Amino acid sequence: MAAFPVGRRSPGDADNHAPDGDPPTVCRWASICRAAAGEAAFWRGYPALLLTFLLGQAAPQIDLALLARSPDGAVAAYVVVVRLALLETVATMALGSVASVAASRAAASGSAASEVRGALWLAALAGGLFTLAGALAYPFALPWVAGGDAGVGAMAAAALPWFIATTPIRMVGGTAAFLLHAAGRGGLAIRWKLMELAARAAAGVLIVDRMVPGAAGCFVAALLVSVPSAVWAVAALRLYARDGGPPDRVWLSVRLRAAAWESQRLLSFHLLGLVTLALFASPLGGGGRERLEAYASVSVMVLALFAPLVAQLRFLAMRLAGRPAADVAVMVRTRLAWGMAVGSMAGLMLAMAGDGLGRWGYGQEGRWWSALVCALALSVPWRVVGNMLRAALQATGGFVGVARADGLFGWLCGLPLTALGLWWDRPALAAGTLLVPEIVAVVWLWSRLARAARTAAGDSTTMRAQSTVSVAGR
Repeated sequence: MAAFPVGRRSPGDADNHAPDGDPPTVCRWASICRAAAGEAAFWRGYPALLLTFLLGQAAPQIDLALLARSPDGAVAAYVVVVRLALLETVATMALGSVASVAASRAAASGSAASEVRGALWLAALAGGLFTLAGALAYPFALPWVAGGDAGVGAMAAAALPWFIATTPIRMVGGTAAFLLHAAGRGGLAIRWKLMELAARAAAGVLIVDRMVPGAAGCFVAALLVSVPSAVWAVAALRLYARDGGPPDRVWLSVRLRAAAWESQRLLSFHLLGLVTLALFASPLGGGGRERLEAYASVSVMVLALFAPLVAQLRFLAMRLAGRPAADVAVMVRTRLAWGMAVGSMAGLMLAMAGDGLGRWGYGQEGRWWSALVCALALSVPWRVVGNMLRAALQATGGFVGVARADGLFGWLCGLPLTALGLWWDRPALAAGTLLVPEIVAVVWLWSRLARAARTAAGDSTTMRAQSTVSVAGR
């Protein structure tokens, strides 16, 4: 009987011989393993950044748990004070976003020290300005935000000075957290936040229960813990920025412009949510509490998606920073299918669990809830892909384009759909506000990234041609 090559089946051994040594199969598995290993290396650091975001959201939950045993109105007073600082919260996120991308880009050229130092100076300066603005404006805005409730207003007024005093510490600490991740010290940032949370909980129990009750006690505890915490974070970052003074005026102008555009993008998102909520609460199309409660519940669900999506955006912007636009476009393009697949799986899971979540988690059911959850589930893959494109543009300095897209399409596409759906009592049409603007944004962002890549490639070709002519001339 003639011998068969290794890995091939003989006609009489079809059921007893497996193709363990088939070279094409081995090559395919090796290629898959190499691709998986490369992808895992690319995303190294994302879990740490996501965990940092989640830990940051845990601090208010600790405060609310402490206030559960406080007198009536304490929780409302806490929320009123926090809502007063919407602009500060937006500015802190914007400064951290711009600082982390700039520091990652500078690290590629070996000049990260000046970026880290300048970002900390800018955060301290912005914190001082917001402290002054808060001291002047918050007392006048407090009665309006409190809604005329004298008891809640009095408790919020007692807590306000402590909250304002912590403003520069919050802004410096928030920027420092982004910079630690940009420096590749995500593990250190997690340990820092874990220790800060533990200290915050211990101080809160001691102060709120025994010394300063109510919302004021929470902000006193936050001040006592955040000061040494921020000092430690700045000291850790000084390893990357030991020398030098404040940044120059040109540097400040460039960074403030990028931060202003990012702030406008984030603020537009918050304002659009408030206007949409007001439309659902309005008597447009007959009104009804069912649709308002359904939208409010879905809004809370969107916040649950906020942390992983924002962490994805920030991580990719830092990872891609410092690379040519053409290379960034290629790196993102090769991962779009993966992003769409992961987002589709997450969206499918959300759609399948929607009715159960509504019934047991939010106390919601009916056509408005079903339509909104379905639209949100369909939007998840588009949001994942959209954040990949946003990160690519921000990594190459395109904060302006991203801000224009996010600030425009939600108002032009989403808001009219909401109004028409409410007016005609069509839940599916109104729910389009969660899906259609993101699809339009993805198409626009993709065209913008492709244009930037073509421009960068053309500039590179021109430079090479000029270099060749120069060499030939010699």
